[in-house]
Amino acid sequence: MVRGGYGIFYQPLYQWVALASRVLNGENIVSLVRTLDDDTAGRAGAAVIWRYANQQGILGRRALSREDLARCCGLEPGRDLIQGVTSELVNPYTHQASLGLERRLVGDISAEVNYNIVRGVKILRNNITNLRPAGTQIIQAGGQTLNFGPIFAPVNPNIRVKFLIGTEASSIYHGMTARLSKRFSRNYQFLAAYTLGKAIDDATDITPTLAPQNPLNARDERSLSAFDVRHRLVISAVLESPFRHAALRDFILSPISTYRSGYPFNLLLGVDPGTNPVFPPISTQRPAGAGRNTGLGPDYYSLDLRLARKFRFRERWTVEW
Repeated sequence: MVRGGYGIFYQPLYQWVALASRVLNGENIVSLVRTLDDDTAGRAGAAVIWRYANQQGILGRRALSREDLARCCGLEPGRDLIQGVTSELVNPYTHQASLGLERRLVGDISAEVNYNIVRGVKILRNNITNLRPAGTQIIQAGGQTLNFGPIFAPVNPNIRVKFLIGTEASSIYHGMTARLSKRFSRNYQFLAAYTLGKAIDDATDITPTLAPQNPLNARDERSLSAFDVRHRLVISAVLESPFRHAALRDFILSPISTYRSGYPFNLLLGVDPGTNPVFPPISTQRPAGAGRNTGLGPDYYSLDLRLARKFRFRERWTVEW
C-alpha cells in the first residue's frame, strides 16, 4: 500500500502578541531596567536597588514604588523597556508532506516506511531593535584573541531596549520512520518503530531572553532546533501466558522500551562579554565562534513493564487487574 499527502496549515497568532504590543508599548506601563553592569559602570544598578530594598524591609512585603526609586537612587521610571510588533506581522504557516509504503511480509507481520517533511514559514521571533553597531568586542584570553562580534549602542538614548515581534523566522524538518509490527496471534504481538529526523530553525520562542545574540544578523541563529531528536526507537509487546493451569493462565506482560538521542542546547557564557551594554541578554551570549544549539545533551533510555491478570466471572464477565 502506498499513501501520501500534502497540506498547508495556518497558525493563529498568540493573544499575548497583541496584549504585549498594547500594554508594554511604553505608554500604558512605564519601566526601569537596571543590571549589575550599571553598578560596575558607576551608575545606580541592580545591586544598589536590591541593597536599599533589603535595608528598608521592602523585599517580600510589597513592590518598589516610584518614591522608593527616587529616594534610593534618584531614578525615574520611563521608557526603558518597550515591546511592540512589526507592521508586517502575518499568520505563521507550515507546508507538510508525506509519502509512505506499507507491505505485509508474512503471516501477521507487516512493515511500513514513511518520509515526512515540514517547512515552517513566517515563524514568530522577538527581535531587539533600537541598536546600532558601535565597534567590535575583542578579548584576549588564554593567549588567544577572541572576537565576540559587534558592540551595540542605542539609536534613541531615551529608550534602553525595544523589542519587536516579527514573523521573519523559518524552520525545516526531514524525517524517516520505519515500523515493523505483528498483530496479536499465538499469544503475543509486538511493535518496533524507529525515527530518523533532523529539525533546523532560526528561532525558538518569542520570549525576549531568546532573542538573537546579534540583533543585526539573525541569520547566525540558524541551527539545529532545540527540540531536534536525531534518533528515536520504541519497542513494545504484549505477551499472554500460554499455560492452561489455573495458577499460571491469564497473565499478560506488556513491556515497552524507549530510546532517543540527546537534545541540542545552547553553550552559554553565563556573563555578558560587553557586546550589548544597552541590554545584556546573558541567556543568549555564547562563547566566541560558537553557533546556536551546538551543545548536545545525553541520550535517554527507559524500560517500563506492566504485568496484569484476567479474572473471569462466569462466561460473560472478565476483569483485568
